[in-house]
Amino acid sequence: MLSLLLLLPQLAQAHDYWIESTLKPVAGKQRLQSRLFLGDGLKVEEEQPYKPARASDFRLYVDNREIDLRPSATAIRTPMLDRPFAGKSALLRLDRTPAFLDSKPAEFRHNLQHEGQLEGFPFPLPKREVRERYTRYLKSLVGTGAGLHARTTGQRLELTLLDNPISAPMGSAIRVQARLDGKSLGRAALVAYRRDASGKITSQQIRTDASGVTRFRLDGNGLWLVRMMHLRPCRQDCTDVQWESFWAGYSFRR
Repeated sequence: MLSLLLLLPQLAQAHDYWIESTLKPVAGKQRLQSRLFLGDGLKVEEEQPYKPARASDFRLYVDNREIDLRPSATAIRTPMLDRPFAGKSALLRLDRTPAFLDSKPAEFRHNLQHEGQLEGFPFPLPKREVRERYTRYLKSLVGTGAGLHARTTGQRLELTLLDNPISAPMGSAIRVQARLDGKSLGRAALVAYRRDASGKITSQQIRTDASGVTRFRLDGNGLWLVRMMHLRPCRQDCTDVQWESFWAGYSFRR
């Protein structure tokens, strides 16, 4: 039992993928560069390459244009995106293909607790090892954010910022809405992380209301990541799968 308890904190590590996007001047022109990272709570463990086989959707929104990046992104590459960019704002979307996780009951419970979902979890906890199918849905806002911060993209689990976090005054309450399959997701647990220029990371634990909306306080500059996970018993294509989870992350820098 002791060895299992010592192992559990490690199992909670590296739960997150997120995108960090920047606009960089290169030789007098501007480039959009986006990097995909793996870690936990904005603590980077490693950079991940773009892998075409792991991307079910990969597209860029600029003004009123929607650019499907998959036809030109046919090779594994790092950074995941590096292209000329003449606009002022962009929203990048990456949906990853499903992956699988096998968990013993104690691990399952620990991961729920790590995600802030153990209290009030509406389903019976498993009493034997189970298999979970999980899918990630990522967004990254870069530039001024104007006209794109609240753009809905059709992700299965989608976070939408109802206020522009880049132009909002410091101290503002930024509204974020969670939707699953296009429907508001009430009582969902979210975390808003911020990593400042010194590398210090702070977080805000928040929960949506019945309409799927909650707020986080814009309390400083740096890289922000708003993220969540939704877990439920498997409902479709459930051969050898008992649970399904959906993960969403929305990042921006100001």
